[in-house]
Amino acid sequence: MQSDPTHAALEQTIRESVREGRLDDAIAQLTRSGSGLEDATMLAYLCKQRGDYERAVRVLQSVPGSEGLDAATLRLRGNSLWLAGRLKEALTDLDAAERAATSATEQQSLHANIAVLREKVEQMERADRSLTRLDGATLVIAAILLAAVVEAHRRLFWGRRSRSTAV
Repeated sequence: MQSDPTHAALEQTIRESVREGRLDDAIAQLTRSGSGLEDATMLAYLCKQRGDYERAVRVLQSVPGSEGLDAATLRLRGNSLWLAGRLKEALTDLDAAERAATSATEQQSLHANIAVLREKVEQMERADRSLTRLDGATLVIAAILLAAVVEAHRRLFWGRRSRSTAV
């Protein structure tokens, strides 16, 4: 959060709200104040804690200068994207966070997260390919069943016509 004197009272109120577990109050105050990257980062973090992952992402994407975020903020946005199910976008942000990381520990931690996420993306792609093949097989089976029904219908009605004309 910002440290100018006019912002100090708001900062204190937000800290008290968070400390007392009143996240909704803190989120509302940060939403109203919304003045800068630090406030946006805190707001995004609280939204993520609340389970509002899409809002956390929107907050961080709407901040002026969000193209040049630091590693911690990129990680926050990447994790929010991940939790929102937007895995490929999350991978992009986490890769950028790893490149922007300033310590070896932070890079190793991010590298481990990225490895897990890459595996999830690959699993989803494999599942998607399997479902695509399954959809094709389902269409073939449906066509065969439809042909069998049409043939049974034809035999049933042609058989009745043949009998009724023979009488």
